Amino acid sequence: MKWRHKAQPFEPVEYDEMVVGALRALATGTANSGQQATAWAWIQYVCGVGEYADMSFRPGGADGERVTAFAEGKRFVGLQILKMTHPDVLEAIEREKRNKR
Repeated sequence: MKWRHKAQPFEPVEYDEMVVGALRALATGTANSGQQATAWAWIQYVCGVGEYADMSFRPGGADGERVTAFAEGKRFVGLQILKMTHPDVLEAIEREKRNKR
């Protein structure tokens, strides 16, 4: 399923029975590979990153500033999650451990 971005980042996002089932299985540690992939894709969609990248900026003076801040908060969370999939993260942790010794 391909989800569509809403006009405003604070609008409820799309989901269906498959997404709900995948997230519930992920939360309980029983998700199969298909459910894991569905949950991962939906999380990226919610946060506006990865394949579902969305620009944080929203025009409109003070109101636009608040909506931009909201969108950037979602994006920050998504990028932090996405960062954990990058191979350099484990190398950085190991390097930090070595430097503390």
